[in-house]
Amino acid sequence: LALMNQGRFAAALEKLEAARPLLKQQGGGFIPFYLGVCHLQRWDLPAALREFDLAREIHALPEPARKSTATYIALIAALRGQGELAERWLAEAGPSQEPRPLHVLIQGILACRREEWAQARQRLEDPLTHTLAGPPRGLREALLAWSVERLTGERRYVDPTPVFGEASPEALAAAWPQLVEFLRPRPGT
Repeated sequence: LALMNQGRFAAALEKLEAARPLLKQQGGGFIPFYLGVCHLQRWDLPAALREFDLAREIHALPEPARKSTATYIALIAALRGQGELAERWLAEAGPSQEPRPLHVLIQGILACRREEWAQARQRLEDPLTHTLAGPPRGLREALLAWSVERLTGERRYVDPTPVFGEASPEALAAAWPQLVEFLRPRPGT
């Protein structure tokens, strides 16, 4: 968990995988949940989804973690352009008194996927999204710049490093090649 908090998801994955057999007798603990988070932070969507599916099978998984799992699965679906599926998972994550930053980001992603750039910009400019960290924060910044460019023609510099962190662009390109193409260096930016 310390490695995850430091943004060192590759090292965290290694440690979590090593711990999985040790906890097998106890149902695996929360290892699948944390592995899913690590894979998601590295944009390895298939691996993240496998781990979140395993986490959902843990009977002792507390309700907040179960809701977070549904939110993360909604994020995976949104990144893949599966809008209806993302909406169903968001509904399963349940309503909250106040919107959660990741929920707002997912809504922004879905608007970008539908090419509803004004709605995307509105969602991504929501002050709540400023609390995002790591690759989701980088993704928010990239999508906001993309929305602004599509609406106004203004090209903003986007540093792809916060989006990818330790991940390769190919991991995200498998789900959303247009976004990765937008993030490639272009003349004049």
